[in-house]
Amino acid sequence: MLSEFVSRDRVKVKRVAAVRRCKIWKLRNEELQETFRQEVASMAASKGEGSVDLVWGSLKDCLLEVADEVCGRAKGSQIHRQTWWWNEEVAAAIRRKQTLFGNYSRSKILGNKNVIERARQQYMVVKREAKRVIHGAQARERKKFGDYAG
Repeated sequence: MLSEFVSRDRVKVKRVAAVRRCKIWKLRNEELQETFRQEVASMAASKGEGSVDLVWGSLKDCLLEVADEVCGRAKGSQIHRQTWWWNEEVAAAIRRKQTLFGNYSRSKILGNKNVIERARQQYMVVKREAKRVIHGAQARERKKFGDYAG
């Protein structure tokens, strides 16, 4: 007995959260330096004694808390990926390819072999065309860069 298993689940891409950093560069400002010193001194005075690990941990926590209060935190950089060769011609070719891939995928669900094969052939032609457009755009941009650098 043969069976066919078709899964339509999509894999979810996990986004990496931006790392929030303490703005310690603000401590170049003398007023903030003085505020930082006073806060650390007052907070360190309230901390108790104990083993080396306990004292080190409390000092570290004290410094980090005061730095956050005085300097604040940066949200982190936003990642906006941009390719050096992207242009409107490439965008149009990719849109055509995506549209025909959607048609091909939907035709597989319907199950008519002739429709599936026709949609696949159309997709493969446009896929090759998109590759040519991308390679052409990359070559033009490389040439521009070579002319600019050379």
